[in-house]
Amino acid sequence: MQLQDYNAALEAFHAKDTEVVALSPMTEAQTAALAGRLGLGFPILSDLHNAYARRLDLLFEIEPAVREIYMSRGLSLPEYDGDESWELPVTAVFVTDENRKVLYAWTESDYTQRPDPEELLAALD
Repeated sequence: MQLQDYNAALEAFHAKDTEVVALSPMTEAQTAALAGRLGLGFPILSDLHNAYARRLDLLFEIEPAVREIYMSRGLSLPEYDGDESWELPVTAVFVTDENRKVLYAWTESDYTQRPDPEELLAALD
């Protein structure tokens, strides 16, 4: 499940008077480029320096050996994220109501995994 899947379900979210927002540690320029490249109908907000992820204790540091692998493949987190921390947030999905009450919370260490949109929509019922 990826951001494009949530984008495909955007009408269903809007039918429930719900907004979809993504959060990324990437810089504003990088998040804007990603949203444009994916053709998303919802914003990706920038969590600079992982400030929000840190407050939620949803952060991990990339080990030096893995950093070398990333760099050998041309992936520089400092370039994307605008800092030298080599930290990433754990993938998380939250559904909140208008009073910020959490109706649904989900976390996963594998960034390629996310809950189905139907599961999130069910949390709104």
